[in-house]
Amino acid sequence: MSQALNTRSFAIAGQVSQFVIKDGYRLKAIELLVEGHRYRIKLPEDLQQTLPGLERGDRVQVMGWAKRKKTGIVKLTAEDLTVLKDGQPANNRMTPGSDGLSNAAVQQTTGKVLVCQKSGCMKRGGRAVRSALEQALRDRDLDNRVGIQATGCMNRCKAGPNLVFLPAKARYDCVAADKAAELVNHHFPSESVASPAG
Repeated sequence: MSQALNTRSFAIAGQVSQFVIKDGYRLKAIELLVEGHRYRIKLPEDLQQTLPGLERGDRVQVMGWAKRKKTGIVKLTAEDLTVLKDGQPANNRMTPGSDGLSNAAVQQTTGKVLVCQKSGCMKRGGRAVRSALEQALRDRDLDNRVGIQATGCMNRCKAGPNLVFLPAKARYDCVAADKAAELVNHHFPSESVASPAG
């Protein structure tokens, strides 16, 4: 019963702003820009196969299911996607703040930083790098949308600390804690805080 209460249908239209690729070739999800808000929408396998011509900037309407996790984050999964032609009306059934889904809850993660937590990286300052990343994300109000994920060995122990920024799949080694903010700014520039920190 509680699961049913936490799952709702949605239909939103917006512009494709980004593709989330898995294994270097598989389209896992899209990011949709809707009235200034970004929504990450997971694409099931059967839908992935039908979208070879989709491009950034295309206007699409997506229908599917929104499920609220225990963490409060809402995960969106598409059931159908239609490319909208010029002048074709959109039928939004879940706009930001409506249907019980707050802007903060619906805005999905825009990226992730993988941080090696094995002893080689930890000895070389991995713990300080992770703390600096967490602080940099908090300072930019990104801590709810960019995740930090601890990983096992990245097989470059002598070059630690090792990081990977997703979705760019950019790998960094020998990272110093004082470079964390610079890397966050580089990989998530459009997400930076509008007003400078005091």
